[in-house]
Amino acid sequence: MIRLFVIEDHSLIVDGLRNRFRLSRDGIEISGSASSVTETIELAAQIEFDIIFLDLWLPGSERSTMFENSEKPFRTNPSLCSRTKLLPSGKCK
Repeated sequence: MIRLFVIEDHSLIVDGLRNRFRLSRDGIEISGSASSVTETIELAAQIEFDIIFLDLWLPGSERSTMFENSEKPFRTNPSLCSRTKLLPSGKCK
């Protein structure tokens, strides 16, 4: 089982991912989700996960330093998957 930690402030995205993996047999489950930097840091130390799905445009965050202030930010050694916004032209921002 692959455990996914979703860091996303748009509930539509989180709900869509939950529904997608709940209905599939891909062996992926969402072990937790957070919608803010503070919530992310608190929850990351409590749950186990293999992949972080990170919103690169999370309000009020410094993505490159999000976990630097925490002594032990993760219980596991996760991989990172990030998403970005698409412009109406279809190009990434």
